[in-house]
Amino acid sequence: MEKKTRLTFIEGERIELLPFNPENVNIHARWANDPKARLYARNVFPVSPEDLKKRLEQNQEPPKRDISFEIYHKELDKIVGLVEFHYINYINHAADLSVLIGEKELWRNNLGTEAAKLMIKYGFDELNLVKITASALRPNKGACRMLEKFGMKLELVLKNQTYFDGEYVDELIFCISRDEWEQTNK
Repeated sequence: MEKKTRLTFIEGERIELLPFNPENVNIHARWANDPKARLYARNVFPVSPEDLKKRLEQNQEPPKRDISFEIYHKELDKIVGLVEFHYINYINHAADLSVLIGEKELWRNNLGTEAAKLMIKYGFDELNLVKITASALRPNKGACRMLEKFGMKLELVLKNQTYFDGEYVDELIFCISRDEWEQTNK
């Protein structure tokens, strides 16, 4: 993907965050339906490209409750995942963060950490958020480590909240405030 055709919104060291491109909807549908990629995302229903297009069109109506970016890997010259704010609350200045690296061969390469850091900085600096939360299932140790790596703290444990892989498991809610972010990212 040539630089001139990319609409880079936020640039990081190895990645760029791009606005969702409808031409990539088949890639997103592949990730949403991949058994391993969707395991921790809790996607239990099949998702078609048309479903994704409808969802994204609905999210464009103001006020935006969700903001989604594709994660573009500079060296590989392709999109490799998504990073999103969900349930943006403009009164309380809070949002939920989610990260998906859809290309499984790139898991455990800190791409999710880099994308999350860029998104959190954007949330605090440009959207004027004061609190960002993220959730992970207890068995998803990689996601929990990623969230803690950049300063999120475990705030709430929802015991036996989610049916996962044949049993009920805890859902962990992590959060970071703007003050905590600024203290650790000076």
